[in-house]
Amino acid sequence: MNSEIFRAYDIRGKYPGQINEREVFDVALRMAAIFPKGKKIVIGRDSRNSSPALYLALHNGLAVAGFKVIGAGLMITPAIDFFVRRFNAAGGIVVTASHNPKNFNGLYIVDKKGASVGGNFIYSKILKLKPKFKISGKIYPKERDDLNQKEYAEFLSGIFSVDKTMRVVIDCSNGSAGPTVKKLKFPKNVRPIFINIRPDGNFPAHGPNPMIAGALKNAADAILKNKADLGVVFDGDGDRAFILDNLGREVFPEHIWKLFHSMYPEEKIVYSVLSGFTMSVFKSKLPELRRAKFIESRVGHLFMKQACFKEKNAIGVETSMHYYLPWDDFAGSGILAMIIATNALSKLPYSLSEFVSLMPETFKIPEYNIKFNKNKLPQLYKKIKKVFLKNSVKTENIDGLSIFGKNWWLNVRPSNTEDLVRINIESTEKEMLGKIKKLFSPE
Repeated sequence: MNSEIFRAYDIRGKYPGQINEREVFDVALRMAAIFPKGKKIVIGRDSRNSSPALYLALHNGLAVAGFKVIGAGLMITPAIDFFVRRFNAAGGIVVTASHNPKNFNGLYIVDKKGASVGGNFIYSKILKLKPKFKISGKIYPKERDDLNQKEYAEFLSGIFSVDKTMRVVIDCSNGSAGPTVKKLKFPKNVRPIFINIRPDGNFPAHGPNPMIAGALKNAADAILKNKADLGVVFDGDGDRAFILDNLGREVFPEHIWKLFHSMYPEEKIVYSVLSGFTMSVFKSKLPELRRAKFIESRVGHLFMKQACFKEKNAIGVETSMHYYLPWDDFAGSGILAMIIATNALSKLPYSLSEFVSLMPETFKIPEYNIKFNKNKLPQLYKKIKKVFLKNSVKTENIDGLSIFGKNWWLNVRPSNTEDLVRINIESTEKEMLGKIKKLFSPE
């Protein structure tokens, strides 16, 4: 097996050099190290060109290993949690590389509770297993789907609660969200405008990653053309929702959380380290948040879901546009985030752009990476502290090193998969960003 494809959160690599049918089949054969042998496993896939073949390899590997395989076919990744619960399965596996370029693929794995199972953990377990098997399950010569996605769409449709007419632009990025979105039963007062809805593994519109420059333009143009109230752009596997306001401008996820909070003020807030500064500004300047409970988590869906499970009645938010909501047990559905945002906005007396303008303003430098030997992190942290501590208010070590000043914040954390450090800088004063960035150098 190729050890490079086993990462902190999942299994992922380039197809076919790093991950291919043989690798997936081999991993599937050893899933008895993760799930009880003979139990039900639900599997699904995204819209990538390589996904049908890997899905078939996964299905057959699990069947040979003696599992009862339930095939869900093309689906958004967060739907796996729904189907695992629905069929009381031991776990679920989705063939997907999320927002990565089209030549990538991978496996996203959850247990019976919907908790993510990390790739590094999987590798440590399956290495010890020497599979002994006989042909006990059905082997399929072609892709087979046993489930109809209509049931999942009906579940999501039941969460709509819209008080006035809403026009919503929905850009599915030619990913796996399209078929589910088309099956939604929109209320009569919700008028969806669909773009890039047809699944296409070449991602012809703008690629599977909405963070890439220009990826939000289709949706922004459609919002202005149709005078829509908001827009949403899903990533390739539908677990991230990039929400745009009525002027076609991207809205920070912290502002979307505040929109959710306007409708559900009793919910706790779980946020990743990268939202820490914005949340501290919100809490200090918005009186209605003084008594709210804020819980900080490490970055990544594995850690965020764990924190949300622990809190139960919580809303989780990450700067990567992942939202973890209690209505689907924190599965991280981008479609659900769109529904809750539409519900909340319909109950306000003003537009989304006006709502955002009422929030305290912060400024960010988009996260950037610097090549760095992670073995030298202690020396790097020591150097950063020497430069910044004299003007700091507090420091944190929840995920990397965070230093808070009176009106600024800096976070430096290592990549989980590469020799990189990731840098985030934020301030309430725009001119501070360049000053802080200039002071920071890992060399």
